[in-house]
Amino acid sequence: FSAMGEFDKALMHLDETECVLSRTSPQVLQANEGSKVIAFERGELLFVFNFHPTESYAHYRFGTSMSGMFQLILDTDQGAFGGDCRLQAGAQVTPVSSIEWLQSLTQSL
Repeated sequence: FSAMGEFDKALMHLDETECVLSRTSPQVLQANEGSKVIAFERGELLFVFNFHPTESYAHYRFGTSMSGMFQLILDTDQGAFGGDCRLQAGAQVTPVSSIEWLQSLTQSL
């Protein structure tokens, strides 16, 4: 459980630096029961959680209304949290424009 404790500390630090809880109400972008993935926006932050006990998704896509560059600031796959370190800390991602995306969202990741 030490990895979970480290993630909890990192999450609390994220709230201290980004004021997550005082931002606007979350807008759920996707809640997929089959894949156990939920994605939501809160202010200018985008959260994606994979709750599947055995699956990791390399090319999982979901819609968002935000555009511009996204930077990875907290990743449960980091070694400190018991993950496999598949993503590079601080990695940047640019959404892809999409005309035919879910819920009329104009971008996708």
